[in-house]
Amino acid sequence: MGWKMRVQKVCAIKGPAGKQEVAGLIEFAIKGWNIAFMDPFKEAGDKLKQNLKEKYGIKVNVLNEKENKENKEKKDGDGDIEGFFYHGNWDDEEDVDIFWGFLEGKYGSINHIISSKYC
Repeated sequence: MGWKMRVQKVCAIKGPAGKQEVAGLIEFAIKGWNIAFMDPFKEAGDKLKQNLKEKYGIKVNVLNEKENKENKEKKDGDGDIEGFFYHGNWDDEEDVDIFWGFLEGKYGSINHIISSKYC
């Protein structure tokens, strides 16, 4: 008794992430939600991670498929969230399947989806 189950809420961007979509994702991260998006530019995930740390003091623990398959547990820390940044393209069906498949396998469901205006 006395333990509290941690509910993981997840927000993901569906489609290419523009400034408006990333701003929405940041709002969910500030509220403690785990975040996910796919981008063809590898630097996009690093840039968002750095922005959250510098501006808001939020540390993003970046996940990948290998960690999920090995069932490594996330190390909790105050204010930490999980972030899944997949280097892929929304025009590539295989990339899309990998992105959504990972999120469904890790979390079971996505609580909120931000649809891209470019989608």
